[in-house]
Amino acid sequence: MPFLVPITDELHTPKFYVFRAVSPRLGVSFATKTMAQCFLKQNKKVLIFDALLGLKNFPIFNKNSKKIPSVLTGQAPLTDLLIQENGIDIIAGIGNQNLTALPPAQQQYIKMCLLQLAKNYDIVIIDMPFHVSEPIWEDLGENLWVISANRNIIVDTLEASKNQPQPHLVLNHQSKDLPLNQLYVFTKSLCPNCQITLL
Repeated sequence: MPFLVPITDELHTPKFYVFRAVSPRLGVSFATKTMAQCFLKQNKKVLIFDALLGLKNFPIFNKNSKKIPSVLTGQAPLTDLLIQENGIDIIAGIGNQNLTALPPAQQQYIKMCLLQLAKNYDIVIIDMPFHVSEPIWEDLGENLWVISANRNIIVDTLEASKNQPQPHLVLNHQSKDLPLNQLYVFTKSLCPNCQITLL
């Protein structure tokens, strides 16, 4: 029998944000944590869900990581993987389980558990692996695409987000291949409806 998480308020609807990228090392985890800290300052209750459960996406040692297999098979609740860092609840593990490599039925189960757990939070931020384009995870909330100041990354990101009428791009300013003014002009020339946020 799968574990379900108690819901504190049936009418409470959390806001979901899904951070994505078209290639690794663009700073998705950095963007995720930065946004979480901003919401925390607004007195929001925040949950980060790291979809790379076993690939050390967050540099946090999770003493509960050995429970990942039990959680994925429904023998333990998702809350067994919760840790807290600076007031932010995080589901992150260090092991060898990659959530997105699981069969669709198992992914759907974890998603169901996450949706129930999410009702205890104001904000849920998902750190999605760069290579994932599975429908199971694409309808959770607003997609925010992390980009660097690089023409190829921008073009690839716009291609990946072409189904969104107004893609939201998040510029990781740690990478500066292009000056910010050129980045803005270049991006807007390709996607006039894009929203661009600077971290």
